[in-house]
Amino acid sequence: MLNWLERRAQHLAFLRVPALLLAAAGLIAFILTLQLPAILLLIWSLLLYAFLTLFQHLPQPEPTAGWWRRTKLRLLRLAYQLLALLLLLLSLALLALSARGMFVFFSH
Repeated sequence: MLNWLERRAQHLAFLRVPALLLAAAGLIAFILTLQLPAILLLIWSLLLYAFLTLFQHLPQPEPTAGWWRRTKLRLLRLAYQLLALLLLLLSLALLALSARGMFVFFSH
């Protein structure tokens, strides 16, 4: 799973700057007028930026390394797996929040 995420992050690395620009646009829109869509734009773009930054270069297992180095790499990869799970849960929660927020925004 981590190798797949790393490949996707490397493939989409060109979106890091646009993600930050979208976050800035969301912040400016929040300050000016459209609070709910702007907050959602800000959070989605920061989540995309976090994904692209966190999973760009992951530590690779080294079968020829010593026991202590292999153990440290396994623990580090476990931390990255937990981060991937956290990002997935945040994305699902944000998806639900976005659907609910857009329903409220467009119902007025």
